[in-house]
Amino acid sequence: EKKESNESPSMMETQILATLQDPKALSQKEILKLFNDIIKRICEAESWIVKGRASPSTRQGWMIILARLINQFSLRTTIIEYTNEVNDEIKDVEDIKDKISLKELNRFNTIIKEHNDDITEDKKDIPKLLIKDSFTSELEQSVKQDLCKFILNNFKLRHELATLWLHEEWFGDDKRIQAILRKVGKKKVKLPPRQYEKWLNIIMDGLYDVLEPKDKLFTKFLLDIPEIPVNIIEKNIKKYCENPNRMQVGIYTLRNLIALRKANMKECLDLLLSYGVNPDKATRSTAIITLKRWIGETDLSHYIEDYALNVIKYLLNPTPPASNEDKEEKTEEAKEKNTNEASKDNKNSKPKDEKEKSAGWKENDIIRHLEFYFAICSKKHELLSGIFELYPKLKDNIQRVIRIQIQPLIKSIGLNSPKLLEVIRNFKSGADALAIRVLFILTEKCTKTTPELVSMVKDMFNSRELNPKFLVPIFGALTKSEVSEYLPKLIHILNDTESQRKHVKDVILQIVDPTSRNPQATQKPTMTPQELLVLLHNMESNVGLKRCSEATQICFSLPQIFKQEVLAVVLTQLVEQQPIPKLFMRTTIQTVNLYRNLTNFICNNILTQLITKKVWTMPKLWEGFIRCLKITLPQSLNVILQLPFPQLKEVLTKVPDLKDPLKNQIKQLSKSQRTSKIEKIMELLKM
Repeated sequence: EKKESNESPSMMETQILATLQDPKALSQKEILKLFNDIIKRICEAESWIVKGRASPSTRQGWMIILARLINQFSLRTTIIEYTNEVNDEIKDVEDIKDKISLKELNRFNTIIKEHNDDITEDKKDIPKLLIKDSFTSELEQSVKQDLCKFILNNFKLRHELATLWLHEEWFGDDKRIQAILRKVGKKKVKLPPRQYEKWLNIIMDGLYDVLEPKDKLFTKFLLDIPEIPVNIIEKNIKKYCENPNRMQVGIYTLRNLIALRKANMKECLDLLLSYGVNPDKATRSTAIITLKRWIGETDLSHYIEDYALNVIKYLLNPTPPASNEDKEEKTEEAKEKNTNEASKDNKNSKPKDEKEKSAGWKENDIIRHLEFYFAICSKKHELLSGIFELYPKLKDNIQRVIRIQIQPLIKSIGLNSPKLLEVIRNFKSGADALAIRVLFILTEKCTKTTPELVSMVKDMFNSRELNPKFLVPIFGALTKSEVSEYLPKLIHILNDTESQRKHVKDVILQIVDPTSRNPQATQKPTMTPQELLVLLHNMESNVGLKRCSEATQICFSLPQIFKQEVLAVVLTQLVEQQPIPKLFMRTTIQTVNLYRNLTNFICNNILTQLITKKVWTMPKLWEGFIRCLKITLPQSLNVILQLPFPQLKEVLTKVPDLKDPLKNQIKQLSKSQRTSKIEKIMELLKM
C-alpha cells in the first residue's frame, strides 16, 4: 500500500538508518588520489571521443563537465583568519553566531581546536577576527597544475577546454569577491589573489613553447577568454611582437583585440603605436600597415593622428627617445659598471667620449620617426601641414632627410589633391625648401601640369616674396608673355653652381622641348629655341651680363636643341637689333667654336655687318670682334681688309699674329686690286 508523501518513515527504515555508521573521512592524500583518477579518466575519454568522431556537442559536453567539476571541487570555504584589523573583539564562539553562517561557524570551531596549544584557558589570547575568502587548497592546486599540463600537451585539440575552464575560474573569482565585499561592508579589505589570472598566466607562458610561430590559435584563444589582464598584453603579446618569427601573429593579435575587445583597446593600441616607430624595419612596416586602416574612417583616427604628430615632434629634441632595446642596453651597462667600478675611470673614459660624439639623430632614427607620420598622411593629406610647421625649427641634417623621404608620399598623393595644394599654399616662412621640393616631386615626369597648380604657384609668387625656384615646376605651362615676365626672375638664381644651373636647364627644356624632359608630356613648346635664346640676350640689363652669359652657356650645352641653323637665325636677328646685346660677340665666338662650318657665314654676314654698324664704337663688342677675327682665320682676312685703316691698325697692334697671314693675303692680290688703302696697309706691314 502506497504511503502518503507526508507520512513518517517506518520503524524498520528508522532502525536501518540508525545502524548505518557515519562515512569514514578520507585523508587529504586519498582525496587527492581519488580526484586525480576522476580527472584522468575524463581526460582519457577525449581520445575515445576523437576516435569515435563524436559530434561537436558531445565533445563540448565533456569539456564543460570537466571544467565545472574542477572549479566546484575547489574547497572554497570562507576562512576566519587571525588578524588585528577588526574593531570588534571576539572572545567566544557565542559572540559571532549572529554574524556568520553555520558553515563559517564550524570552520571557526575547527580553527580553535587546531590552535588549542596556543590558547590559554582564560582565552585572553584569542585574537580578533576578520572574515576573508577561502584559501586554495593543496588538492586544488595539484589538480589544476595537472590540467594545465594536459591542455598544453595538445593545445590545438584542447584550447576549448582551456577557454571553458578559465571562464569558470573567472566567474568563480567574481562570485568570491562579491561575497567577501558583502561580508565586510564598507570596511577596506585586501582581496585575495584571483585564480583566473594565475592559471591564465601559466597557460599563456606555456603557449610560447607549444604553438608554431605563425599559428593564429594564439589570437583566437585571447579573443575567447573572458578577460585579458594588462600584464598579458605587456608580457606575452609583446614577446610575440618582438620575436621576428612570431611578429606577424603578435601584430595580428593586437589588431583583432583593438577591433573586438573594447576593454583592452587602449593598451593594445598604445603597444601597436609604439611599434610604428620600432627600430626593426619589418616590425615597423607591419604595424604601420595595420594602423593605416583606421585613419579617417573610425573613432581611433584622431588618437592615432595625435600620436603620429607627437612622434615627429621628437625630432626637435637633441637626441631620439630611447627604444626598449636601448633601455635594456643601458641596464646592462649599468650592471657592468657596478661590477667593474674599480677600473671604470681607466677603461670607460674613451667609450663615453665616443658616445657623446655620436649622440644625436642618426639617419635611421630620423627615417623611422618619419615613416609612421608619412603613412598616416597618405590617408589624410591635410596632416602634412604638421611637417611644414615643424620643418623651420629642425636641424639641417633632419631637414635634408625629410626632403628625401617625402618623395614616395607626394608621388602617391599626386597632383589632384586639393588638400595637398592647400597645405603648400599656406606653408609657413622657413619651410620654402620643403615646399619647393614637394612641387618638384609633383611635376616630375607628369604629362601635364594642372591649371590649379599653375594658378596656385603664380598667386603665391606674386603675393609673397618667394624664391624664383618656386616657378621652375610650372614654366612649361606658362604662356609666352608669362615666360618673358618670369624668366628674368629665375635667371637671377644663377651663381656659378651646378645645382642652380640644373634648375635653369630644366626650365629651358620645359619651354622649348617638353618631350625631351618627359617623353609622355602632352604640352606644346611655349617658345622656339631661337626665340628663347634671343630673349636671354635681351635681359642682360635686368639680370646682369654674368648671369645672362651663364644662361646662354646652358643653351650651348644642349646641341640637340640649339642646332647650327638655330644659332645662325639667332645671330642674324641679334646683329640687326639696336642696340646689339653686349653678349652678342661671346655667342658668336661660341657658335664658331661649336660649329666650324658656320665660319664663312659668320665672316661674310655677321662680321661684315658689324663693320657697317661701326662695331669699334661699342667697346665690349669691339673686343669680341677682334677675338673672333683671330679664331676665324683665314676666312676673316677679307673682313680685316674691310676695316677702316685706323681700326685695322688697332687690330694688328692688339693681335700681332694677324700680320703674317694678312701679308700672304695681300701678296695674292693683283696690282689692280691694291688700292691706296692696301698700299697703306703694306707700308704698315713693311712689305
